[in-house]
Amino acid sequence: EKNMALAPRSTRLMLFFPRLVLVSCCCCCCLSVAGECQHGGKKRKRMGVCVTGQMSRLELESKLAFVASNLGDYDVVDLAFVLGGPSSTTFVNTATDLGGRARWNATSVVRAVRQRLPSRRTSVAVDDSPQEQRPLVREDYLARSDKPALGRARVESHVRQWLALARCWRLLLKLGETTPFFDCEDDGLTTSHKNDDDDDVFVKLRDDSVILGDWRIKGLDSRGKVVVQDCFGFSGYADKIAVVGRGDAARAYFLGPATEYLSTENYASLGVTKGNPEHLLMRVLRKHNVTVRRADADATPVATSRIDPRRRPCFLFDGLHLGKELRCYPSACDLRSKIYCDRCRRGTNDTLRRTYLTRAGEQPHCAPDCAWPGSHR
Repeated sequence: EKNMALAPRSTRLMLFFPRLVLVSCCCCCCLSVAGECQHGGKKRKRMGVCVTGQMSRLELESKLAFVASNLGDYDVVDLAFVLGGPSSTTFVNTATDLGGRARWNATSVVRAVRQRLPSRRTSVAVDDSPQEQRPLVREDYLARSDKPALGRARVESHVRQWLALARCWRLLLKLGETTPFFDCEDDGLTTSHKNDDDDDVFVKLRDDSVILGDWRIKGLDSRGKVVVQDCFGFSGYADKIAVVGRGDAARAYFLGPATEYLSTENYASLGVTKGNPEHLLMRVLRKHNVTVRRADADATPVATSRIDPRRRPCFLFDGLHLGKELRCYPSACDLRSKIYCDRCRRGTNDTLRRTYLTRAGEQPHCAPDCAWPGSHR
């Protein structure tokens, strides 16, 4: 990539040569699948799940339930985790840190996956390399920050997100070498459109993403495109979660933010006018002519969580984290009732419920459900 040398050497190494800490795969499954592209006379349908963030902020239970509920639609599921270890836990905006910490490590994450999901149909890889301490900060991007009070630390956090996304893609390719995610002749990095209509799909989640219910993604139209949430755009495309079709869309989504930002020439071509990851993602996908579809909360029932001091997942009751409009919330009461649980901040949920969450004429009103999920590791 031109001008990549301007980025710190450690940044470049982390992007292109991530440290694969632990890969777990059923050996008999790998041997039986490797070397063939057909399954029962048809191409194997695959789902790749990428989770990025930090070990101490990882909510895992709802993600495993999500994968389990989708196994009926896919022959194989690859799970890639790129999570900074406990020593690198950070909250740039300390006001959103409730003090709770999960106690995951690479071994326990793989063990939890193996206990919940069938090894014959799932593979998992965990990269818990330390997060980049001093990633490249572009002064132009910093000057356009939408939260200038958070300074350089916020920009550094964005770059870490993009580096983790690229590393996650590499892990999915690594898993595909054993149980091919792509056709035999396709390394996943070509720009060919010949397989854009395949049913294979990638799902990107954050460490703190909580899936509120039975989220089936087969019905989402993600072939050759990127599906994002219809909220949290912030002058761009929501970047908390995504459902991504294979081919050019996947390459642009997972590799584009890091490679375009780190290259001086490429970054200049984006025409960034707002210093936030949502805006940069929009510029990258538009540059690469990727079709983007916004989906409502019923099609993407995922919310951003935090951890309370008792290590229980909960939700921050403010519009920035849950959404500012009614359409940002699922219509089903059994999903919204989980959001109502006021573990995070007591005394604030009544106002939010009246303003955003309660559906007009809904009787009886949704009651808080604090029984799900139980607690973090």
